[in-house]
Amino acid sequence: MEIDDYSGGVTKPVSRVKTRKQAMDKMVEIAKERARDTKLHIFIGHTRTPEEAEELKNMFESNFNCDKIYVYDESATVAVFNGRNLIDVAFCAAAD
Repeated sequence: MEIDDYSGGVTKPVSRVKTRKQAMDKMVEIAKERARDTKLHIFIGHTRTPEEAEELKNMFESNFNCDKIYVYDESATVAVFNGRNLIDVAFCAAAD
């Protein structure tokens, strides 16, 4: 799902995959398409899946010039509405 300024705050699907591994690969692929060679801040949130969040962090570290990568537990509200084992990613250009 994607929410940004251009969507007017409306969520929209950006891809469909069948497995968690495919989803993680797709998150990295989408970031590659959009960020190109930009130095990034990456934010990886999760609900009770720290091992997969750490794996995704390693994927980003090996594919990008990252200024900072933040891995954090999502809030209880996110967990209630989305369930366990959620992983989400956000990124933005690092300030020079």
